[in-house]
Amino acid sequence: MPTLMEPKTKTPIVIEPLYQVVLWNDNVHTMPEVIKAIMKTFGHTRSLSKKIVSEANDNGKAIAEVEGQEQAVLHRDQLRGYSPPFVVNIEKV
Repeated sequence: MPTLMEPKTKTPIVIEPLYQVVLWNDNVHTMPEVIKAIMKTFGHTRSLSKKIVSEANDNGKAIAEVEGQEQAVLHRDQLRGYSPPFVVNIEKV
């Protein structure tokens, strides 16, 4: 994990690695279901959620969020907790 030094105090600043939460298109969920889940899970606006879902629908996958590992794992698990579960994974950026 990269570390920078704060110029004034010489205190190390740890930069947390980022992970992207990747949402995959499936033939199980409707677009409104996925939009609602994205809004609830990430707190995204309806407009942004629609863009993410449209990208997944058009390209087979979309990046729903880029964040630290702990949050990415939590969000992945939340989306996998739906019934039926969403197809989602995380990838280190």
